[in-house]
Amino acid sequence: MYCVCLFGRRATSLIRAFTNLFSALLLTLWLGACQTMELDSGYDSSVDFAAHKTFTWSGPHPLLATTVVAVNPTLESHLMQATRFELERRGMSFVDAPEQADVVVSFAVGREQIRVGSHAETFQYAFATGVFDTVAHEFSESRLGINMFDAATRQLVWHGSARRGITGADQANVAPTVAKMVAAILRTYPPKK
Repeated sequence: MYCVCLFGRRATSLIRAFTNLFSALLLTLWLGACQTMELDSGYDSSVDFAAHKTFTWSGPHPLLATTVVAVNPTLESHLMQATRFELERRGMSFVDAPEQADVVVSFAVGREQIRVGSHAETFQYAFATGVFDTVAHEFSESRLGINMFDAATRQLVWHGSARRGITGADQANVAPTVAKMVAAILRTYPPKK
C-alpha cells in the first residue's frame, strides 16, 4: 500500500487498519457468496409422479462431465450414494435392472474457474490520501444437474440443478458438499402439482 500522509505514522496506521478491515469484510462477503446455491427444477406436468416407485442409474457410469476443468474421480460414487439416500427417503426403491425401474437417473456436472479482477483505487480518508490495489481472487463455481427419465418412454420427466461456489475445503472433502447439493436439488422431487 502506498500512502502520502500529512500527519505522520498515526494516520498511516489508521488507514492501513481501515483498508485491512475493508478487505476482510469484502473477503467475508465473497466467501459467503460462495456458499449460497442457486436452485432450479422443472418437470413434465402430464406425468403421474406418484406412480414412480423404483429407480436405477442410466448406466454403470451415470455421470456426464460437461467441463474442461478436472472433476474429482470420487464425485460419481458420492452422487450415486447421496441421490440413492434421498430418493429412498422419499419412498422409492433402487433396482439394478433398468427394465424393472420406473425412473432412470443421470447426472451432469460442470465446473468453471472464475477470476475476480484486480484494480487500483485512490482513497481519501481523514488526513491522508493514498492508493491501494485490490487483490485478484479466483474461485471455482460448480453446477450439478440431476435428470430423471421415464424408463418406458425414455423421456425426461424431471430435472433439478444447483449452482454453487466451491471452496478449497469443499474440494478436499467432496462427500458433504455433494450430499448438501443433492438434498437441496431433490427438495422439489416429487413435484407438488
